[in-house]
Amino acid sequence: MERKAKEIVKGAVFAAVLIFMIWSGIFGVVKKAATESGNIPELWIGLSGNTIDEINSGSKFTEYTGITVSGANIRTEITATIRGRGNSTWKGVKKPYQLEFNGSVDLLGLGSSSKWVLLSNEYDRTLLRNDITFNLARDIGERFSPMGKHIDLYVDGEYQGNYYILPKISLDKSSVDLRGNDAVLMEIDCYIKDGSNLQDDAGTDDMEEIHSDEPFFVSEIYGTKIALKDCNMKAAAMENVKSFAEAYNCFERDASTGNWEAVKNDINIDSFVDYYLLSEYAENIDSTCTSFYLYRGGRDEKIAAGPIWDHDAAYGNNTVGPTNLYNNPRKLWVYNANYTDDREWVNDTHILTDLMDIPGFRAEVELKYKEVFQYAIDKEIEALPKKAEELRKSAEKDQKLLFDKYNSVLNSDIAGTNNIVFEDYNEELESLIRKLTQRKALMDKIFLTRVTPDDGEYALDLGYAKNFKIMQLPNGFFVIEDVMTGKVLTGVEYEKRDYGDALITEEAWNGSEQQQWMFFNAGNGKVNLLLKYNNLFLSKGKEDGLVLSSYDIKETGVEMFSLGKIER
Repeated sequence: MERKAKEIVKGAVFAAVLIFMIWSGIFGVVKKAATESGNIPELWIGLSGNTIDEINSGSKFTEYTGITVSGANIRTEITATIRGRGNSTWKGVKKPYQLEFNGSVDLLGLGSSSKWVLLSNEYDRTLLRNDITFNLARDIGERFSPMGKHIDLYVDGEYQGNYYILPKISLDKSSVDLRGNDAVLMEIDCYIKDGSNLQDDAGTDDMEEIHSDEPFFVSEIYGTKIALKDCNMKAAAMENVKSFAEAYNCFERDASTGNWEAVKNDINIDSFVDYYLLSEYAENIDSTCTSFYLYRGGRDEKIAAGPIWDHDAAYGNNTVGPTNLYNNPRKLWVYNANYTDDREWVNDTHILTDLMDIPGFRAEVELKYKEVFQYAIDKEIEALPKKAEELRKSAEKDQKLLFDKYNSVLNSDIAGTNNIVFEDYNEELESLIRKLTQRKALMDKIFLTRVTPDDGEYALDLGYAKNFKIMQLPNGFFVIEDVMTGKVLTGVEYEKRDYGDALITEEAWNGSEQQQWMFFNAGNGKVNLLLKYNNLFLSKGKEDGLVLSSYDIKETGVEMFSLGKIER
C-alpha cells in the first residue's frame, strides 16, 4: 500500500512537471497569455536596427530584414522580413504590411505560406468588411477564396492596432493553388505607373508608383492595365504574360461584341459570375479598376476571375468623388461604373458591363443569385452581431489608437483622414447591417424578378400616354415606343448626380443606352422599369411627372406601372 502511494505521488509530481514544461514553452508550445482584447490573438514583431516610425515614413517597397515574429500560434520565435503594402491604405496613419518568412509557416490554422499580409482596415470602423466578403466567397464556392483572422499587432512591445492577417494572394498551396509550369496570376490595376510594359507604355497616372518591376500590358480595346503578380516558371514569365495578353484581348473583343459562344470558350464563366456578384453586392469602388485578380492554369486553359480581394472601402464605406456616387445601396455600382465614375485618373475596365450585357451571362448571374447567393447573404448578415461582439474590445481599442494618431497628425491631407467619422461601435455595426440589408433588397429586385414581355403593343400607363410598342433588343433590353408619336422613351440625366434623379422625355430612336429599358415584376399586373444607361428606376414625380431615381425600398409603389398586352 505504501509502495502504491509513493508511485501515485511520483506520478503526480511528474505530471505537474510535464504541465509546467508545456506551459512554459520548453516543448515548443506557446503559453497563451491573457489579452486585453478578449479572444483576439496577438502577433508580436521585434525589429532589428529600425523603428516602426522609420518603416512607416519610408517607401513601402523597402524590405527590413532580421525581424522576429512570435505569437499567433508560432511555436518558437522565428525571423522574417517586413515591408509595406497597399495603395491608398499605405498613405493612411495605420499602415498595412507584408511579412515574408524563410519557409512556409502556418499561422492560426490558415494554411502554410511564406508570405503573409496584414490588412490595416483603417477606413472600416467595423473591421468586418473584408471578412464578410471572404466568407461570402467561400459560401458561394468561389475557387481559392482568401481566409483570414483578426489579430492585435504589437511591434517592439507597442500596440499598433487590430489587423486582418492572411496568406498573400499568390501561386501557392495556401492561395491560388495552380501547379502548371505556364500558370500565371494577373491583376487588373489602373494604378500602374512603372514596370516592364510589354507595349513600351509607362502610363500617365500621377499616382504613387505601384509596380517597379512587374511586367504588364495594356489591353487593346479599353486600355486596361494588367500586371503579372506571380508565375511558376520565372524564366518563361514574359512569354506566359504575352500569351495571356493575347487570350485576354481575344476575350475583350468577344465580350464587347456580345459573342456569347466565343466568350464561353475564352473564360471560366462560373468564376466571372462569382466575381461580379461579390463585387456588385459589396458595391466595391475598386472592383473595376484595381485588385481585380485573374488567373490561368496554362496557355491552353481559360481565363478565370478571382480570388476576390480588398473590400475595406465596400458596402457604402467610401466618400471619394461625387456625392453618394459610391455609397448608394439602392443602385448598381459595378455594372454602371463605366458610365458614372468621375475619377479622371481611373481607367475602369468595361469587361464586367460587357458581360452583363450578354443575355446568356446575365442569365447565369441570375441563376447563381437565385440558387446560392441570396442565401449566403442572409447567412452572413445573421452571423454579424456575434462576430462583432467577439471583436468589440479590440475594435474599440483600435479606434482609440486611430483617434490619437489623427489628433497628432498636423497635415490632414493624409489619405482618408478627412473621411473618418468616429462613431459608437454599435452605430457603425447597425449602419453596416442596414446597408447590407438595403443592398440585398435591390439585388433581389434586379436578379429575381426580371421579366421579358413579348414584342407587341401594350397598355402602359405612364400618365401622359398609355399605349406603347415594346420591342426587345439582342442584348435583352427593350425599346418603348409611344404609339401616338413614334418616338421612344428616353432618360436624360441632370448635370449634378446624387442618388439619381433624372428627367424623362421622348426622342427618335438613336440606339443609345438612354433609350434601353428592362422590366421587373412588381406583382398584380404591374412592373418596374430600369434604364440601362444609369441603372435608375422610372418613378412618379411629386407633381405627377416622371423622373428617374434609385430604387426606393420603402416606397416601391411610386415605381410601379400597370402593363397589359393589347391584342389586335
